Amino acid sequence: MRAFILAGGGGTRLAPLPAKQFLALTGPETLIQQTARRLARYAPLTVIAHRDQSEQVAAQLPGVSMILEDAPRGTAAAASLAAQAEPGLVLLLPSDHVIADEGAFHQAVATARPLAERGFIVTFGIPATVPETGYGYIAHDGHTVTRFVEKPPVETARALIAGGALWNSGMFLFRGDIMLEELRGVAEGSLDRVVMEKTARAAVVPCDIGWSDIGSWPSLWRFTQSRRDLSPVEESWGRYTVFARGEGFQVKEIVINPLSHFPSRHRKHWIVMAGHARVICGDEVFDLDVNGSAEVASGARLENPGTEPLHIIEVG
Repeated sequence: MRAFILAGGGGTRLAPLPAKQFLALTGPETLIQQTARRLARYAPLTVIAHRDQSEQVAAQLPGVSMILEDAPRGTAAAASLAAQAEPGLVLLLPSDHVIADEGAFHQAVATARPLAERGFIVTFGIPATVPETGYGYIAHDGHTVTRFVEKPPVETARALIAGGALWNSGMFLFRGDIMLEELRGVAEGSLDRVVMEKTARAAVVPCDIGWSDIGSWPSLWRFTQSRRDLSPVEESWGRYTVFARGEGFQVKEIVINPLSHFPSRHRKHWIVMAGHARVICGDEVFDLDVNGSAEVASGARLENPGTEPLHIIEVG
């Protein structure tokens, strides 16, 4: 079994931050470093990335083997590159996911292995807890996939969860020769759409592994609530916690008490996670609800006009 890490994404869902796989958002290691450490037992590791990212990959994973693309062509093209490099078992994972229970992850891989050896393309299904519309869903009967649904509307997602559907984690185990058969004639695109939604070889291993794709500010914020290594700083207006920093950026959670305000001394990007915010920038006054965001200049003021604490993510 040989592991391949998908690292070519641009990471635009956490704007204004750069590509998230190269950032230390959930601890001292970057997300791609966490992924590589997790996969060390399936060495040799190979990273599939855009050519412009080669220096970042080499700096964070010295000596790792790389397959470099001139342009992003989707996960199907990446799976084809991995399959061409390894006709045997390929473990293909994104570089920017968090897995809290690594023991359960390795057990899930062990469960998937005999299925992949028999010619199935195995995905790993995560127990769905909320009707997240940014994920794909897998309806299943044991290891048999009965239906793939890519990013459904919220009512469809609720119905799928009620029926026991799983989130599609975007992690796969397959034989390289089988994947090349499935991809014959396919140049690029989403592996889910061009293969998994059509193939008779799809299988799933349900696994509760503490998974998050950190694909949005709310998902990153939810993850920070579970961390025990963070120390908040108390202020008269509330508190703040620095949970990620790197070259040229810092990310905080700011909690503002009811009927209190917080002054900004530098240019910032604010995203509301819970509560209701009022932003005052000179003569301009506007409100932000949950998931609302604003980039503000130095001297702006953030107020909590409500009766519950206001939770803000601040990117500086």
